[in-house]
Amino acid sequence: MRTIWKAPIRPDSEHGTTWKLKIPARKGAKALSVAMQDGKVMVWFEVDPDEEHETMILYSVGTGVGQIPQGCRFIGTVVEGPGVWHVYAEH
Repeated sequence: MRTIWKAPIRPDSEHGTTWKLKIPARKGAKALSVAMQDGKVMVWFEVDPDEEHETMILYSVGTGVGQIPQGCRFIGTVVEGPGVWHVYAEH
């Protein structure tokens, strides 16, 4: 049975870099979306809770800085004050 979980993330970026985010999840987790909730940036992902523990890898790319990781899937954009991050998932 698959369910939807969420986890807080801290996207960031520096000029010319892409920020790697490691999220504790389960094998085969699929990132669905990102958004602000109660002042925190959250990612929602689909998992099978019976699978083994695994780390899900996301990347945040600031507008105008960093590069979009090749072979990654766009999850969404988060705006937090002056910060705007575009989040991508490896799978």
